[in-house]
Amino acid sequence: MDFCPMCYSETAIEDTPYNSHKRIVCPICGEYYFEENFFEDPKVAVCGYIYKAINNNKVIPVFTKNINLPWPLDSNMEIVTPQQLLDLYPKNLTELIDQIVLNIAFYIKTIGSKITNIYLNNVIERQYAKKSALIKTIFCVYDNNIEQVNVLIKHLEKLGYIEPVSVGMFALTLSFKGWMRVEKLQNKASSANQAYLIVSDKENVTACKDVFKKVALALDLTPKFADEALYSKPMISEIFYEIRRSKIVIADLTYQKPHIYYETGYAEALKKPVIYTCKHGYSVKRQLDIIHNNLIKWENPEQLYDLLTTRVSAVLNL
Repeated sequence: MDFCPMCYSETAIEDTPYNSHKRIVCPICGEYYFEENFFEDPKVAVCGYIYKAINNNKVIPVFTKNINLPWPLDSNMEIVTPQQLLDLYPKNLTELIDQIVLNIAFYIKTIGSKITNIYLNNVIERQYAKKSALIKTIFCVYDNNIEQVNVLIKHLEKLGYIEPVSVGMFALTLSFKGWMRVEKLQNKASSANQAYLIVSDKENVTACKDVFKKVALALDLTPKFADEALYSKPMISEIFYEIRRSKIVIADLTYQKPHIYYETGYAEALKKPVIYTCKHGYSVKRQLDIIHNNLIKWENPEQLYDLLTTRVSAVLNL
C-alpha cells in the first residue's frame, strides 16, 4: 500500500497509459493524476493539498509540468502546473489562517469528526512520521520548523476556530465558529472571480465586446469570452467548465445565434446570474423562455457601459 503525497493517507497508486502519469483515488484528496516526481518539492505538495481543499474535490486535477498533454480531458478535469499551485500559497497571516481552517475541514469532512493521534514531537516510526507530515501539510508548513504549527494552533484556539488542544499527541477538530468560517470561505471560493461573456464577432457589435471587457475589468472581474477558449478539453466541456467557474454570465442577443441560448440556458440551470443585452433595432426571440429578467437595450457603447455597470454591480452586490 502506498500513500498520498499530499495528505499521506494510505491509498493505491495506479499506473496509467498517459505518458508517465500516475492515478490516485485518495480517501481524503479524492481522484487525481500526477506526473512522476511532481511532488518532489515539499512546498508543491502542500500547495497541491491547498488546491484540493479550495476546490473540495469538485475537479479532478492533472498535476503536471506538461501543459500540452496528448490525451483528452473530461469536462471535470483540469491541468494544474507547479507554478499554478505555488501561486495558491497564502500571501499573509490572514490568508494563512483561513487556509488552515479550510484544510482542516477538508480532511475531517463533517462536524464532530477529528484528526486523531497527531504527533508534534520528533519520532522515527513511519506511522508517526506520516502523522507529523500530515499536520505540517494542513498547517501549510513545508520545512522542518514544527514550532510554526504550535504557534498557529495557539492562535487558532484564541480565535475560537478550533477546540482546545494539548501539545504533543492530541485530537484536533473545528469548533462551530470554525465551521461557520469554513462555510463562508467555501461560498466565496465556489466561483472564480470571472465573468463569462458571449458576444457575436460581427463588426456591428465590436464595440459591445469592448464594453463587456471594460465593465468586467472595472468591477475586478476577469473577462472570459466564449470565443477565446483554448479548448484543451472538448469544446462543449470547455464551455460548461468556464460557465461553472464564473460568477456571472453576460450575453448579447443582437444576432440571436442558437448557441447563445444553449449556453445561457445551462448557466440559468446552474442558478448563475445571467444578464442579457441587445442593440436597439434588433428583435429578440425569447427562445425556451430563459429570459426572465429585463433586457438591456443599448444604442451606443457609452450607454451600454453605464447600464451594464449598474446592473452587474447590483446583481453581484458590488
